[in-house]
Amino acid sequence: MALFLGKKRITPENIASGYIFYGEETYPASSFIDNLVTDFGSSEEGALHFEKFDLKTHPWKDIIDAARTMSLFSDGFRIIVVESPLRKKTNKPSSYEDLSSQDEELLKDYFSAPSPTTVIVIIFQGKIIKYSPLVKFLSSLPSSSVVLNEMKPIKGYKLSEWIISRFKREGKTVADDAVSRLMELAGNDLRRLDNEITKVITLVDNKKQVELDDVEQVTGWVKSFVEWELTNKLEKGDYRECLIVVEKLLEKEGVPPVRIVDSLARFFRDILLVKLRLKEGKKSKKDIFKEIKPQIKENYGRLYDNQFKQLFFIAGTISDKNLEYFLTKIRDIDMKLKSTSLPFKAMIEGFLFQYCFLRKKQEITWERQD
Repeated sequence: MALFLGKKRITPENIASGYIFYGEETYPASSFIDNLVTDFGSSEEGALHFEKFDLKTHPWKDIIDAARTMSLFSDGFRIIVVESPLRKKTNKPSSYEDLSSQDEELLKDYFSAPSPTTVIVIIFQGKIIKYSPLVKFLSSLPSSSVVLNEMKPIKGYKLSEWIISRFKREGKTVADDAVSRLMELAGNDLRRLDNEITKVITLVDNKKQVELDDVEQVTGWVKSFVEWELTNKLEKGDYRECLIVVEKLLEKEGVPPVRIVDSLARFFRDILLVKLRLKEGKKSKKDIFKEIKPQIKENYGRLYDNQFKQLFFIAGTISDKNLEYFLTKIRDIDMKLKSTSLPFKAMIEGFLFQYCFLRKKQEITWERQD
C-alpha cells in the first residue's frame, strides 16, 4: 500500500492511528478514506474491517469502546470512520463540536495507547477556525498517533496545480485551456472537479495529453451538474454521497428543490423503462441503452462500458415492487413540496436513506443468485 495525504507517502509501516479532518472542503477526507479502504482491502494484511459512526447517534464512549473491542476480537486491519453532522448554520458551531471533559479524556487515553491494527478517521465538517476550542484540543492529541488536517477550499493558482497533479497521477498532462475550462465548469468544488476529470480520463483512454476538445467532448453532453452528479450517486447507492450532493445542490448551487425531484423521478423512470424493454424482448441491450442514454456513444470506450453495465445492474437489483414504491414516494414528495410547507431536506433525506438501504440489501441478494 502507498497512498498519499498531502505530500506525505503513507505505508503500513508509518500509517498513523488517527487522522482528523476539519473544515469546509470534505473531498480530501472522503478521498483519503476511499484510498485507505482500497489499498488495505487489497493488501496482504488480512481481512479489512470497516465501520462508520455518526456523532448524532453515537457517543464517543461507544466509539472508543468499539475501537478497543474490535482489536480484541477481530483479525486483520480495521478502519473506523467518525463523522460529525453538517452544521445547521455555517458559522455557528454545532453541539457535536463541543467535547465534554469526559470525551476529551477518552480520546486522550485512547490515542496515548491506540490499537496497532486500527485507524480512526474523524471528520468535523464546516467553517471551523484554527483557534476554536475544538481545534486546540485536537492539536493537543499525541502527534505520534494523530495527524490533524485542515480542509480549506482551494483557490487560484493552487486549484490549477491541483488539477494538473490529478491528471499527472493518471500519467497524463493537460493543456492550460483545458484546465481553465474545468475550473469554469466546476469552480473550486474538488469533488465535482474530480468527477469531471475522471470522465475525461476515461474518454481519452491511452492518450497522454488532454486537450480542450477532450474536456468539451465530455462535458458537452452532460445536460447539467444536477443530472449527472445526482444520478451518479444514485447509481452507486451511497447514502452519504447522495446527501453531500443534495446539500451542495441546495446550498452552493442554488438548485430549486423541484428540479432535484425531477432528476430523481427521471432516474427511476429510466430504470422502469429498461425493465419494460427487457420484458418486451424486442430490443437488444445496446438498443435499450441507446434509447435511455443517447448522449453516451459507444466510441466513448470505458465510459460507455461502465455506464452500460451499471444501468442493467441497477435494473436487475431493484425489484418491481420497490421500483413502484420509489416512484410513488417521489410523487408524494413532489405533491407535498408544491402544496405544503414541509421541509424539503427532511423529506429527501428520508427517501434517500430508504432507497440506499434497500439497494444494498437487494444487491447482496442479487449477487448471491447471480
